[in-house]
Amino acid sequence: MAVTGVMVAAMPNPRVISVSRRSDIPALHAAWLRGRIAAGWVAYANPYNRRPIVVSLAPDAVRALVFWTRNPHPLIALLPELEARYARRHYLHLTVTGMDRRIEERTPAVAAAVAAAATLAERYGPDYVWWRFDPILVSAGTPVEEVLDRFGRLCRLLQGVTTRCTVSFLDGYRSALANLAQAGIVPDPAYFSGASDPTRQVQMLTRLHAIASAHGIALQTCTEDAVGAAVPGVVASRCIDPVVIERIAPGFPLPSSPSRPGCGCAVSADIGTYDSCSHGCRYCYATRSPSVGRANAQRYRADGFPLDHLPEGDPQ
Repeated sequence: MAVTGVMVAAMPNPRVISVSRRSDIPALHAAWLRGRIAAGWVAYANPYNRRPIVVSLAPDAVRALVFWTRNPHPLIALLPELEARYARRHYLHLTVTGMDRRIEERTPAVAAAVAAAATLAERYGPDYVWWRFDPILVSAGTPVEEVLDRFGRLCRLLQGVTTRCTVSFLDGYRSALANLAQAGIVPDPAYFSGASDPTRQVQMLTRLHAIASAHGIALQTCTEDAVGAAVPGVVASRCIDPVVIERIAPGFPLPSSPSRPGCGCAVSADIGTYDSCSHGCRYCYATRSPSVGRANAQRYRADGFPLDHLPEGDPQ
């Protein structure tokens, strides 16, 4: 019996599940994820019309899992269950920027995030952890030299834990700029993603590339093709990477499904709920404000995400 009144994602082939661009599920909602895996399905809202989409989490319906987090530690306890159900068909994006508490109010300590990532690298190898230094935010309080110094310190900590780093420049979303302004942070528009004159971005990316290379880390750009193409050795990232998916979970070719202009990602089901992260990152596109994210995260941890209570059916 199909789920009544909702859109069921019908695909003849197993899906890549993104966990998730909408919220930090591994860090904040790992118990919820365990519950949805046990239930065998998950629902999320279509970002355009808000209609529920239901997908199966049955082993034969999931081709691979791609995790996004600032703190992988809660996920480690789930690994035996994940491996029993999905083998080792997964990899993880780890965001670590080291910004101060004016900008990232409640993100995990860098040392704790790196330690958890090192545990994952020991288990699966350094190709498993994809480091994101994202976004690059330049302001009077975070000038270029401070960003470069901070990046260098993180490269030293993550050497041997990861083989790649994905970067992008700040997107000047209205809500993000307003949240940053509340903390007295006024970003330099010369370093906004898509700036009309990318000269200074190219110069900065050149220096970031040199620092990363010295630590055995390949630098990649996310939706920054024009800037990245100007720096030899820097390539465009595909965060949901069809080549990597094919390696860890061989199967049919994955079509491209960009989430925004310049995105190179393959198609995936991005589960979770916006405005459900309590990390308080003032530049975040997925949370309207730190206070909203914190309140919702607390409520959802107690009650589940809003679409968990749909009538159960046969998602695909």
